[in-house]
Amino acid sequence: MTKRAQEEGNIILPQEYFLIDISFLSILYPGEYNYLENERMFFHNYNKGRLIEWPLHGDGLGPWNFTINDRTELAKTLPQWQYDDIPYKVFFLRKRLMDGLNNVTLPIVMYIHGGEGKDRTAELAGSYCLSFKNQSFDYVWQFNSQLGMSSVDNENALAWYCEWAAYTLFNEDPEFFCTHNTYSTTRRSHSPSSRPEGTLSMKDRTKSRHPNAPS
Repeated sequence: MTKRAQEEGNIILPQEYFLIDISFLSILYPGEYNYLENERMFFHNYNKGRLIEWPLHGDGLGPWNFTINDRTELAKTLPQWQYDDIPYKVFFLRKRLMDGLNNVTLPIVMYIHGGEGKDRTAELAGSYCLSFKNQSFDYVWQFNSQLGMSSVDNENALAWYCEWAAYTLFNEDPEFFCTHNTYSTTRRSHSPSSRPEGTLSMKDRTKSRHPNAPS
């Protein structure tokens, strides 16, 4: 991990650190159960780190699928209904990065990942960058596209977060704050009957949204 951080991101990690592995893997997705079990086993015997399980699934419908009144209400109340609850997760990451963890004196390294690092990872990392890295929605969308983000559900979740952030954090109009040519013209969604293989309907999303989050 230290070698890859330096080679791929030009980041030099400290010799010793406390690793927070935030996994977006889900036991409900075919093929991910074994990977998640391996992570659980590793951290069961590792005292310089912690595993946090945040299965992400995205949203089946985007903001553009609703009337302006419903869209506005849904955007403003995002934490109340979004399964992924990206606002909670973004501010959890921020707090841990700024304040550390209780009873942990080592530097903290946070490693977030899904299966391939391009859809679920982009959903959360893109949302964080909108809030705390002074990056525009257009920039985040282009960057995620270059990395290969293609899941409609995860793109929808990112779009909802942008609209929530526009209202809640920046006092901006989402029509301007959350604008990108691809985003505004594609307006993609799919019905449950046409979901891509491996995605989940809302009724299947039964796990708690914030399991084992440390203080």
